[in-house]
Amino acid sequence: MPSTVALTPVRYVATITTAMVVVTCAAGVLGALTAWQRYQVAVDYVAGDPGIGVADYVGADNTAASVSLLWLLAYGATSLAYLTWSWRVRSNAERLCPLPHRLAKGWVVGGWLVPVFPLIVLEDVWRTSRPSTPEVLTVRELPRGWLVHYWWYASMACALVALWLAITRNDEPTLDALMTIASLTTLLAALEMVAAALVITLIRRITQWQSTPRP
Repeated sequence: MPSTVALTPVRYVATITTAMVVVTCAAGVLGALTAWQRYQVAVDYVAGDPGIGVADYVGADNTAASVSLLWLLAYGATSLAYLTWSWRVRSNAERLCPLPHRLAKGWVVGGWLVPVFPLIVLEDVWRTSRPSTPEVLTVRELPRGWLVHYWWYASMACALVALWLAITRNDEPTLDALMTIASLTTLLAALEMVAAALVITLIRRITQWQSTPRP
């Protein structure tokens, strides 16, 4: 009986990463809801609604801030889980296919400091993890992972909106600023769900490929 390639198990960490992606998306949606709630309380307060006072706005603002912190913690945990999964599938990919990757293994972590590097790292893992890899001379000749590109575009859109949101939050909390913050938070939550759907599909596909024994 032919021997099979010894690979590092990745299903468990893939499940954790997927779960954390979902939690982060849920926190993003909750953040959008609390941002709109804060804006509505501010509108009622400025309009002189007798049932709305300073304490109501402070409470809504504290709630929005708490949810933002929750999202940040969830995002941090998700990033750690994703990096763990990425490191393991990269190690497995090197065992499955002898072709050298375009970037060294250390860029699995350090690549997030350089634009486009995470895309190159994951696409090379995608290319070299696919079953029935054709015989070629370089990894560039393998079929491209367009799904990886779509995920990267969605992730970059999230990063740009998040940067815009961070800048807007430093402005004076006027009604216009609060409405802009609520709108950007909603847009960010929507983009996060698109990116989440793509990355979950990527994680499941690569994990399935690497969990299938092959000679």
